[in-house]
Amino acid sequence: MAQTNLVDGIPTVLLNRINSEGVAKGREDASKKPLQMLTPIEDEAIALAKNMTAYGYQNALVVHNEEAWAQRSLDAFRQNWRGSLETSFFRDIRNITGAIGEGMKVSESVEREKKLSSIINAPLEFAPRSRKDLDSAVVFSSNLELSAIMPALKFHFAEQLPVYTTSQSRRGSYENPRVKSTELPLNLPETLVDSSGFASWSTLSDNNEVDFFALGQSAFEMAGWAPLLYRDQKWREFFYINSAIGGLQVDDFGQLSRSLTVQ
Repeated sequence: MAQTNLVDGIPTVLLNRINSEGVAKGREDASKKPLQMLTPIEDEAIALAKNMTAYGYQNALVVHNEEAWAQRSLDAFRQNWRGSLETSFFRDIRNITGAIGEGMKVSESVEREKKLSSIINAPLEFAPRSRKDLDSAVVFSSNLELSAIMPALKFHFAEQLPVYTTSQSRRGSYENPRVKSTELPLNLPETLVDSSGFASWSTLSDNNEVDFFALGQSAFEMAGWAPLLYRDQKWREFFYINSAIGGLQVDDFGQLSRSLTVQ
């Protein structure tokens, strides 16, 4: 659709994202480019990086699994993070403890103990030293994996680190008050259900498909705004609304970027 002129002049909202080369070359007027909206996990990783930077964190440990979405989250976080970054990767829930131990450099502490014990030729009472340079932890994992990561952090003397994650890690039964995360505005307690007949969304908070419901509601709202945003580029420049998927703005290519709160 975007590579043809089939939607010229017709207010259109695509539930996908395309690159600038995908838009028909003859479409010079930026206000006529199709609007594109989606709920990529990268938006949440960017929100975490910006929020943590605003709170003054500078040295983060990122713990992530091998899923493609987790790698995309890490890439987006790294691009928007202004401090130093230590990554800890695990392939299976069974080696989470070992992976975090590597990230916390426990093995280096053990090695120092062995060298000292060898020098003095005597056994030592020893506990690995916790890292003092890290001030925060970020987790890109499933909810089940998060339930194993939290005690593993404590085991490796990192229980003092504030932990941040995305809504993907919060979908499930495990909860921990120490964990702060991004969340769809639709799921926040203060979200009001209007008189248009939308169902109560609180029952979907643990549902992995809740993003699709939120996207559908936001698409419905954007369908109402689309005619105005096609009228003049200036409307796009100043456009901002709070929606079920976050605060929405439009860039020069018609992509709707979203901002999310962390709590």
